[in-house]
Amino acid sequence: MEKILIVGSSTIDKMKIAERLTEYDDSLKIAYTFTSDLNYQQMKKDNNNMHIYYNDNENINLDYKNNSLLYIHSSETSSYGVTIDEFYNSDIVVLDTLNFNTISDKILNNNDILIVWIDTKFDKKNSINFKETKFLMDRIYKYPYMYFMCTDPADSICDPIIQYLSADSLLVKKEILEENS
Repeated sequence: MEKILIVGSSTIDKMKIAERLTEYDDSLKIAYTFTSDLNYQQMKKDNNNMHIYYNDNENINLDYKNNSLLYIHSSETSSYGVTIDEFYNSDIVVLDTLNFNTISDKILNNNDILIVWIDTKFDKKNSINFKETKFLMDRIYKYPYMYFMCTDPADSICDPIIQYLSADSLLVKKEILEENS
């Protein structure tokens, strides 16, 4: 099965789209994001539906040294990201544009992926987000992708994704991509 990468600005609630997809198809699994933020210290994969769990800095550092991270983002106070294991054991990964841009081409080239880009008009004034969006735009043309605005209703975003995933013909998949790019 293809991996669905739902990408967009940090200001967009992309998890809502992922959760809606799992309502359409309950076999789809959303990847959990780890965080070292102490506010999430009680969060485990098995005790929440927020798709986030606490991981301490020592384990994160070990994952980093072992090249076991799909991506990581760190600030002065905490880190968050997705492990490679979580990527392979899940169907949907929700991530900000900045984080998508740090995923290696090797990972993207060696996996069947569908990039779902959720865009917004409102972030364009922020120069950092503009640069990240420009890099995303330059990069996604190599891969199957769909484009939507954050103002689109969740169902109008999820319907073509589910149609794409269930299509048994490459021609049908190509048509769905063309209609949604």
